[in-house]
Amino acid sequence: MKPVLQFSVLCDQVQVTEGGKPNYLGIFEVVLASAFPATHPEMMIVNRWSGGTGEHTEKVRIESPDGQRVIMEGPETKFYLADRSRIHTVALKVENLTFERQGTYWVQVYLDGTMAAEYPLTAALMKAPKLAEKQKE
Repeated sequence: MKPVLQFSVLCDQVQVTEGGKPNYLGIFEVVLASAFPATHPEMMIVNRWSGGTGEHTEKVRIESPDGQRVIMEGPETKFYLADRSRIHTVALKVENLTFERQGTYWVQVYLDGTMAAEYPLTAALMKAPKLAEKQKE
């Protein structure tokens, strides 16, 4: 039985407490840059699967705004769920991801070769501080 994607998040870091609970720090959906192309130094893509059984394969990729190019493709990750009460979490570390231009990129999560989820990741220009804000400093 295929599991369902309980959640998928982009974050800066994952920490695990002494009790084994994960903390997802800096959850985001927008990457800001002063100019493009821009390289984001590090992020995590965390996916949690539940409600299924058996062996499965997960893969994550990020597609360009025009849908013509894959800018990141993660490895295939195999996991096994012994019964429906089990969960499995995959945390993928992505380093030095380059965004060629601003726009809406698409995070795509695949299970056993079929897309299970797709959601936006926006790369945008940082706005310069307003003149009035600069004068207050």
